[in-house]
Amino acid sequence: MLFYKLDELAGGEKPSCGGVETIISDPTSESYEGCHASSYKDGFDCHFGLATKMVDDEFNIWVSDGEGLDSWIEIEFKKKFLITKWDFKNRENPAERNKLIKVELSNGYSYD
Repeated sequence: MLFYKLDELAGGEKPSCGGVETIISDPTSESYEGCHASSYKDGFDCHFGLATKMVDDEFNIWVSDGEGLDSWIEIEFKKKFLITKWDFKNRENPAERNKLIKVELSNGYSYD
């Protein structure tokens, strides 16, 4: 899963909708603070789920430990951003794929 930003939001200023779109959820980026997950299998923790390769492979995707419905991942950033886009890589095995994804942002917006 990757989150992109266009403009930084500082002190309640309105975004200008200009600038370059960058990946802010990459664990190596200076924007990324950390992540938490409801559970994960070894080699598939939430940090790996934010890898920029977007492949279904160990150390490149988050996998819950058999939870299914209601499993979750939370991403923390060092400051506020205007999220303009997010991408998601589902599992290759149809039996392990997510069928419903909900994104909830700290400002109250949510997307199904």
